[in-house]
Amino acid sequence: MALFGLGLLLLAVMVSAEGGYWSVIPGLLVLSTGIGLCMSPSTTVITESLPAAKQGVASALNDTVRELGGAIGIALLGSFVSAGYRASVSDATGGLPDELAHQVEEGIGAAFAAAPALGADAPVAAMARLALVDGWQVSMWFGVGLAAVTFVYLVMRGPRLSDLAAEDALDADLEDSLVGA
Repeated sequence: MALFGLGLLLLAVMVSAEGGYWSVIPGLLVLSTGIGLCMSPSTTVITESLPAAKQGVASALNDTVRELGGAIGIALLGSFVSAGYRASVSDATGGLPDELAHQVEEGIGAAFAAAPALGADAPVAAMARLALVDGWQVSMWFGVGLAAVTFVYLVMRGPRLSDLAAEDALDADLEDSLVGA
């Protein structure tokens, strides 16, 4: 979870309109490492918490919850990107005609579509890029906050007694299999 949060932090701090994809790569590498280190152990714990006959159900429920959580997370973070973009770009569209200003505020694609109508001298594309980065940063900071709250909760909660009992049972099974071999 700490690597996941650190990846989000890097995505919030290092991204820039000028840096392009290279400003995103370090955060994505750390974020994906954190996700990779978190997913497999959590799946193992979930499926092994039930008897072997019910592990298929646990796996299916785990996959369903993971997909649902991913969809909700994407929608939530996407909403923050959109809100941050609109807030940032609306400050820069004050001098534009109302119809074009509204089009630019709809999103980055609409802003690029409106740019030719404003002429080569209008900095609409540059404003839109900066506004998108602002929205991205708002979204990533929200993600950092959620990851931090989750991390603190997990650390404060500590291992549950059922986790320790399951670990003791696995240790006993391992000892039995070694003694029997």
